[in-house]
Amino acid sequence: MSPSAAALELPAFPEAEAEAPNADRAVAALYDDFPYPPPIADLAPYIAGDKLPTFNPRDSWALHFPEQAPRDTLDILVAGCGTRVVPMLAARMPRARIVGVDLSAASIAASHDQCARYGLDHVSFHRMPLEEVATLGQDFDLVHCHGVLHHLADPSAGLRALAAVTRPQGAISAMVYARYGRTGVYMLQDLAKRLGLDANNGGAPFMQALVKHLPDRHPLAMLPWGERPDLPIEEVADMLLHPRDRAYTVHDVRELVDSAGLALHRWLGNAVYEPAVSPLGALGEHAIAQAGPWERAAAMELFHGRLITHSFVLTHPNRPTAAELFSGPGMVDAVPVRSPHLSATVDGDQLALENRALQVPVRVTGPVEKLLPWLQAVDGRASVGVITWQVHQGRLDAATMRDALALFERLYQADIIELRSGAARG
Repeated sequence: MSPSAAALELPAFPEAEAEAPNADRAVAALYDDFPYPPPIADLAPYIAGDKLPTFNPRDSWALHFPEQAPRDTLDILVAGCGTRVVPMLAARMPRARIVGVDLSAASIAASHDQCARYGLDHVSFHRMPLEEVATLGQDFDLVHCHGVLHHLADPSAGLRALAAVTRPQGAISAMVYARYGRTGVYMLQDLAKRLGLDANNGGAPFMQALVKHLPDRHPLAMLPWGERPDLPIEEVADMLLHPRDRAYTVHDVRELVDSAGLALHRWLGNAVYEPAVSPLGALGEHAIAQAGPWERAAAMELFHGRLITHSFVLTHPNRPTAAELFSGPGMVDAVPVRSPHLSATVDGDQLALENRALQVPVRVTGPVEKLLPWLQAVDGRASVGVITWQVHQGRLDAATMRDALALFERLYQADIIELRSGAARG
């Protein structure tokens, strides 16, 4: 190969790289030296409910268990707990029993100390690989595993281990890195390797300084990271110097889920994956609108081009999926709940609704006089059918119900509302 050809060689995505020796120890050492993310300084707003962990099971129950009555006594496993997830969940769910496992002693110590400071004694911690969680001799209603599977030597084996400790009616909330939005990350990871840098030889300060000098149109600089001139050194180490890191397309996520014998219940931030509430859908009917959920999500991933994570809820195949619960007649009896991350703004006679927790903005807009009565009627108790009767003051016909169902389907697709099965009113 000529020197000019070698200079143009593109970096391989991480899953194609050979496994480094002692990688588990290297992963633990990275987070012992650079605990990430930093612990939350003040848990009081989470305890009071002024701040909410995104898509947490207390405030977004319907995303995880829409066919079950809400309860606050869940058994929760946080697999790869890091420094902050257990304290945040413990602050919001004082009656839950929460177990955190992690490879990093420093991360566990940070989580433990934070819980102790606020008297959150319904938690326990274990330093261990998540692949060995069965040795705890416990099973769980909810397994939370965000930002961890993509750092394992065998993510499929890790997910199977989590499935084995998830109860039959339980759920797994997971997040993995997305491939296309992290292209700039993998360019810089490859650069660090070519320079012989890692987290143990001064690589973190060097890469921290280098990020400040990236060209404006570098793929990393065009993402949210590039908007912050001083990335914390812990974030730089986690993002650019991690010893084991892979990324997933939607189809890769599907293979991962299938390999564990699980079912996709729904995406967290489903609006991002739904053509019907995107410009793609607004341009007219096309084949993808009639495709299955995986195919629609894959198309939207390509349309957005810059998703950096995929978050989703998985269940055992015996549980109904969200699509099965709320298609057709199921929507009439469904109970809508406003998203805890809902933002509503008025501009003249127009109302704009948006879920602030989404990676990319997805908005539902319309005249205030038409949208607001429906939104005000959503109280977490009345069904779609009852709300329609209320808004139309008891005057119903087939066309009215059809229009109401179309509106609620759009609000649901855009993550403006969550839906509970009518049997799960609680």
